[in-house]
Amino acid sequence: LGAGDVRSAIELEEAEAATGAGLAALHRARVSAALGSAASHDGLLPVTGPGWKRRIHRSAVAVALMLLAISVAALLRPQPTFSAAAALGAPWRTAFPAPLPPLGLTGATGVPRGDPATVSISAAGREGVDLVWRAAGRAPERTLLEVSAAGSAQGRTDPIISPAAVWVEDREGFSSDTLRVRPLAPLLVQDLQLTVEFPAYLGRGSEHYRGRIPPLVAPEGTRLRLSGETNLPLDGGALAWEPGDGETADAASRVPLEIAGSQFAVSWTPERTGAWAWELRAESSLGAPILPDPIRVLVVPDLQPRIHLLYPAPDTTLGYERVMPVIVDMEDDIGLRRAFVRSWRSGLGSENAERREALSPEPAGAERAVFRHLLDRSAESFLPGDTLFYRFEAFDGNPARGPALSDVFLLRVPTFADIRNQRAEQTEALSEDAQALEERLEALAEAAADAARQTDAEGDDSEDVRFEATEEARSVLDEGQRAEEELAGIEEQIEALQDELEASPLSDPALRSSWSGWPNATANWRRADSRSRSRRSRKRCGSWTRKRCGKRSNSFPRTTRTCGSRWIRRSACSSRPRSNRR
Repeated sequence: LGAGDVRSAIELEEAEAATGAGLAALHRARVSAALGSAASHDGLLPVTGPGWKRRIHRSAVAVALMLLAISVAALLRPQPTFSAAAALGAPWRTAFPAPLPPLGLTGATGVPRGDPATVSISAAGREGVDLVWRAAGRAPERTLLEVSAAGSAQGRTDPIISPAAVWVEDREGFSSDTLRVRPLAPLLVQDLQLTVEFPAYLGRGSEHYRGRIPPLVAPEGTRLRLSGETNLPLDGGALAWEPGDGETADAASRVPLEIAGSQFAVSWTPERTGAWAWELRAESSLGAPILPDPIRVLVVPDLQPRIHLLYPAPDTTLGYERVMPVIVDMEDDIGLRRAFVRSWRSGLGSENAERREALSPEPAGAERAVFRHLLDRSAESFLPGDTLFYRFEAFDGNPARGPALSDVFLLRVPTFADIRNQRAEQTEALSEDAQALEERLEALAEAAADAARQTDAEGDDSEDVRFEATEEARSVLDEGQRAEEELAGIEEQIEALQDELEASPLSDPALRSSWSGWPNATANWRRADSRSRSRRSRKRCGSWTRKRCGKRSNSFPRTTRTCGSRWIRRSACSSRPRSNRR
């Protein structure tokens, strides 16, 4: 109020002057307005009965409206309504609420590729949360989930194709731990490489394979180096040898792999033929792993060089010259490098040291070679009964293997008894051959005489008779020629044995005297056979000459062979029919 407003209103109200009444009314209005405003806002003035009635009426209406609104809300949304009622019933807890429990997220860390990830959410005290996921190299994606009264929810992401991170956020900005989900697939070997390293002595370069590995042929000592990578991290792996029929696997039949994440490597030297199967293990693999075919290896062992003696016999006698030529055949699968012959003797001789001689020419890596060598012990003194032993050794290109050794062969120096027995056997054999030859010569002479008599008796000059007679004569001539050759062979054997008897220091005088009569006997056989065949040949050739040439020939060859050959060569006296002479 202004200064003097109340006093002016009171004093001027008592004044009866017209001018004072107007001023009094103005001051009364001001005081009344000020007092009414103060009473309504500050409650300075006491409330009268009507005032209280008005206030009660208004309060009842407000309460009725409030109860009506609560009833409608409880019908429409009972849970929030009851929550609000509980909050109003506990104003202290409502004014100072307890912290909400953290958000929880659980689910599988791996799902089949192309399937969505399903997660379970724990969000007590929240009405809704956001499920968020982000794949590698992509922006985050989210979806709104409602939370049940128990504070839980279920959610699903989009199909998982690549590794993704999944988490939950509420409206206050709190988030759960991150769940990392990766797509699951069967274990698969993506890159496979194999290097075959052959032994150095073979001189072969390494072979490389990638992807599919064919069956391998590995010489003994070959080393295999294998490496590769899988689509999933490995937890373990090995190569296991598969035993065949009648075979058993042992600890050495399994080769562990060196693993680093999804990569693996191994290096080993196979010692047996067979297949090496894969053993790979990955916890994140979906189902059984898809493995490559087993690695099949054919191990070819390094064979020892083969040695075969061609000449002489493995057990034979050493001549008095003390020289023996030997011929040996050697063969190896990877090539020969060197060859030797080792010889030593045993007996009563004065020298027993072993001798090692190189065979020439050097094979120089040839797979097969035939060596000719001369075992010359002529400068040494041998006694009857001594034995010369010898064997061959061959080296191939494998430095880890020693030489291949042949059997031991023998060259025996015959004793006096052996020499007598051997020459007695030779004498008996020559005697039998000479007796058989003598019988053949007599049969040949009779056959020639029979042919001559038959030709003289027939007296037929036809072509058929001439042809048959000529053919018979030819057979007689051939038989005579063979007899002469056999006689010459017997003479050569006799001469060789005589030379050996004269040159041998171990010769037997009694045996030498028994052989002295053989040359005279063979000479008598040759002279007797020559005269007999000469007489028969003259008669036979004369008959042929008169029948075929029409005249007598006084010049006859000494042997039937020469006569037959002459008549066959002459066109006028040919043994062939005239129609075939052309």
